[in-house]
Amino acid sequence: MVFLDIILPGKSGMEVLTDLRSLDPKARVVVITAIDQEEINRRLSDKGVHAILHKPFSFDEFKTVMESLAG
Repeated sequence: MVFLDIILPGKSGMEVLTDLRSLDPKARVVVITAIDQEEINRRLSDKGVHAILHKPFSFDEFKTVMESLAG
C-alpha cells in the first residue's frame, strides 16, 4: 500500500504514480491531496488509484478507505 501526495518536491505525484505503476502495477495507492479538481481526480482514477482523500479529511473517511483496502 502506498500513500502518495500530488505535490512533492522535485517530482510530481503523478510522475511518481507512473513510475510506481511500472514497478508494481498491482500496488494499492491512496492519494492524499488538497487538490480537488475533477480533471485530476479522473486522471488518478484512470491510473488505478484505489482512493483519493482530500485534505483535510476525517478519521472516519480514513477508516473507510482502510477498511475497503482490507476487504
